[in-house]
Amino acid sequence: MLDIPPLETKLRAHSGNWSCFEIAPVDAAYSRELANALRRVLLASLPGAAVTSMRIDGVQHEFQAIPDVLEDVTDIVQNFKKLRLRCYSDRPALMHLDVLGAGKVTARQLTVPSTVEIVNPDLHLATLDNEKADLRMEITVGTGRGFVSCEQHADRRQEKPAIGVILIDSIFSPVCHVNFAIEPVLIERRQKLDKILLEITTDGTIGPTEALRESADLLRRQLLVFAMYWPPPDTQKPTIPLPATCLFHPPSTTYRLRM
Repeated sequence: MLDIPPLETKLRAHSGNWSCFEIAPVDAAYSRELANALRRVLLASLPGAAVTSMRIDGVQHEFQAIPDVLEDVTDIVQNFKKLRLRCYSDRPALMHLDVLGAGKVTARQLTVPSTVEIVNPDLHLATLDNEKADLRMEITVGTGRGFVSCEQHADRRQEKPAIGVILIDSIFSPVCHVNFAIEPVLIERRQKLDKILLEITTDGTIGPTEALRESADLLRRQLLVFAMYWPPPDTQKPTIPLPATCLFHPPSTTYRLRM
């Protein structure tokens, strides 16, 4: 087998929801592929929570103006897309908003169930410009992965949404940005090795380190299918000798893999 030094991950820098990790040494033959696989999983496969639909009293559709409210429905929908949430249940949850009088409305004024936590409570949602203003809303929170459009929400519903229910494009991914760079590494004049500089920015619902661990664990579980592959007994065994811990063990054997 190739004599490759053990892979290590180091935290190079950290600030708020941003972190930079150094992953080395990695064989240059697949360093870019490994970094890109982590990037795709980080952006598209981690679970999260987001607003999926809303209903506003007195509003029939999203292009309607609301009396005594400075923003129209479209602006309010865009503001709710920025709401970052933690949801501790797989079932949809309902939040409510009931505001009277003039003033700015923030996410802090939402009434949320015990299974939902608002990460950015100071987010601006709407502005009421009259003392007689009355804004009442019902907001549905769901869980998922990646980006789900309002059309996809409609397809997943068993029945057509009621009049006044506004479906929203949902960004469930807790990771906002991922960037990586590949740099060469020389260790005792061995084969070509690289190091991966991986930058992760999250929305605050999880930290960059937790996001990296979850994405690596997801990749590990996917690749474990190939490591656990057991060929049918009537097929020819490979002529190349394989490590004893890799392939030829009964399928019932339990493996503990270290990242």
